[in-house]
Amino acid sequence: MKKEYRIGKVQNVNEKQGTARVKYEQFDGMISAELRVLQQGERWMPEINDYVFCICPPESDGDGFIIGRL
Repeated sequence: MKKEYRIGKVQNVNEKQGTARVKYEQFDGMISAELRVLQQGERWMPEINDYVFCICPPESDGDGFIIGRL
């Protein structure tokens, strides 16, 4: 399945679930579903207003993963 890469601004963070919601300005300000934050080694969570790099399936209405902070 082809993935779509997006850059967005973090709107809220759910530390307990390891997820965050992201606003995609390139898609008229669409707010994502809860995106899982990928972890490698030490636990990391983005902060509100961080710009993050995301991977989302094209047909997903905003579901996907946060890969890292920009």
